[in-house]
Amino acid sequence: MATTGSGIGQARPVLLPYPDCVEPVIDGLAVKCHESTFSAIILAEIGDKTQIAVLTFTASSNRPLSVFLGASAALVAGTLLGVLIGVPISEVLPIAYLRKLGGAVFVAIGIATLLDWF
Repeated sequence: MATTGSGIGQARPVLLPYPDCVEPVIDGLAVKCHESTFSAIILAEIGDKTQIAVLTFTASSNRPLSVFLGASAALVAGTLLGVLIGVPISEVLPIAYLRKLGGAVFVAIGIATLLDWF
């Protein structure tokens, strides 16, 4: 059981979909989930090819607002796709398999990237 707010910053108990997922929910926002998702994504994206592409587009077009809006829309669309695909997959596969599959995909991408560099 977690908590949710009845007003800004106030908390009351609420059931979460997973019994082992206990986290504070304030005004409908699962705080730990939100914070961990933000942290993981921002750290993964720093220095990523997406940032390099945005930097290049901004420098060559001299239209930072247009580049920001286009890149933001692309990231939102990609995230939406991941969420929409993730929900049905999580109903079929146990979370332990999904984590292993995600790890294997990242390792495969890393190996492919390394092999491309040599």
